Amino acid sequence: MKIRLTLILGSLLVLSMALVNFVLIIFWQHDALQRELARDLAVLDHVRSLAYQHLHSGTRIPSNLFSFETFYKYPETGRIFLYTGDKIGVVSAVAGLAPELLGDTITESLYANSEVYHYSGSLLGIIRSRPQCIVVAAPLVFHDTVIGAVGIIRSMEPLFSLLRQREKLVLIYILANVLFWSLVGFFRLRAVVLRPIERLVQLADQYTDQDAHVFAAESPTSEFALLANSLNTMLNRIKHDRQSLQKNIAELAEVNDRLTSQQQEMVRTEKLVSVGRMAAGLAHEIGNPLGVVQGYLDLLKQAYPRNSEYADYLRRAEQELQRVNGLIRQMLDFARVSRGSVENFSFHELLGSVIEMIRIQPLFKDIQLTLQAKAAQYTICADRNQLRQVIVNCLLNSADAVNAASLASAGAIILGTDIFVDEQAARPVKFLRLTINDNGIGISEEQITAIFDPFFTTKDPGKGTGLGLSVSISIIESLGGSMQMKSTPGVGSTLTILLPLAGTDNFEKIKLT
Repeated sequence: MKIRLTLILGSLLVLSMALVNFVLIIFWQHDALQRELARDLAVLDHVRSLAYQHLHSGTRIPSNLFSFETFYKYPETGRIFLYTGDKIGVVSAVAGLAPELLGDTITESLYANSEVYHYSGSLLGIIRSRPQCIVVAAPLVFHDTVIGAVGIIRSMEPLFSLLRQREKLVLIYILANVLFWSLVGFFRLRAVVLRPIERLVQLADQYTDQDAHVFAAESPTSEFALLANSLNTMLNRIKHDRQSLQKNIAELAEVNDRLTSQQQEMVRTEKLVSVGRMAAGLAHEIGNPLGVVQGYLDLLKQAYPRNSEYADYLRRAEQELQRVNGLIRQMLDFARVSRGSVENFSFHELLGSVIEMIRIQPLFKDIQLTLQAKAAQYTICADRNQLRQVIVNCLLNSADAVNAASLASAGAIILGTDIFVDEQAARPVKFLRLTINDNGIGISEEQITAIFDPFFTTKDPGKGTGLGLSVSISIIESLGGSMQMKSTPGVGSTLTILLPLAGTDNFEKIKLT
């Protein structure tokens, strides 16, 4: 852009000065011709006065009486012609000049009875050498009678040669002026136009969202100040539109999360309905045959001594039968989850009793249980036995995960309680939050989305039914709370349970933070 502006400025200067020079050439030519014409007319007057002297003395005027060199100095060339009735065509021509122009001029002068002059050539004669001449003629009048004429034909080459020399100096002057004013104009344009543009570009490159007014011009009244104000207005509008767009995107994301959650809830509800129907059918169809089988086992146990081999077979069969009965009971519990017998009680008392009960179990032998209670003074409203079942199920799952991990240090399960306030609800609601952290094997991202589905388990076959967490989340949601699992494979898992405090009425889905 700098080079282009410099070239444009130089071209404009060349064109303008060339135009000025062209006008000056015209004036120079006109002025020079006027001066040369006045000079030739003075010579003609002198020649005519000499001719009149001969006429008054009665002598014939000689044709060679008046020499060109008498009145003009070298290097000027030309002829002075005297016409007294002889044909002009017999007069020899001047080298490079047209003698017919002289004849025409003398003839015109005789008919007009006045001084006549003509110029032959063009304006380009100043720029380069071309034939140029001036012809002047005046009549000879004696006793009121035109008796002849005198004329001068002269080459203008010496004059135009001098003008061409002067023109070279003018061209050098024009070139110097173009260079000088181009530099001056360039630095001025750079200060007035280019530097503000570069400053605007630099400010645009350094722009951040925190800048309120980025662009500013040095002169508050210049066009760049108007441009800077327009750019600032545009940036503020873009910033406002970006904020609106981000807000809309956040709202759409929240709506999408809500729709996804509702979709998952609908899928899980449909699964629960299916499992409930299946559980009801299984309880009816399998329960009675199992009771009959249990009766026969009791009869067989009476027929064999306790220490016999058959008694051991019967005992193992009875254990498997009890396992089937337990599975059916879990399915029934899952299908018929209710709020049970609710009451207000201290959640931390229940939590402490559960920890004391399971601490002595062999499964927790090498696991360190820690309770960090920060909400011990709060009470909840729930069914104590159902909530005990939930806590036991969650602790058993954590213990299985810790024992399955190859740990360099001792396994650990940390239980913590605090108060969580749901600010996004219609009115702020307080919840008691229970977190269970373990350093077990963790759960993969693909599996964690299905851990609350019925019959989903990561345990080996025969070691888990996949109903523990499903029953637990059903119980928690029936109380108006929520349950969420976060896990990192190889690091551990965190289970979060929200329970409404006593006196609150919140049965909507809770969004965990």
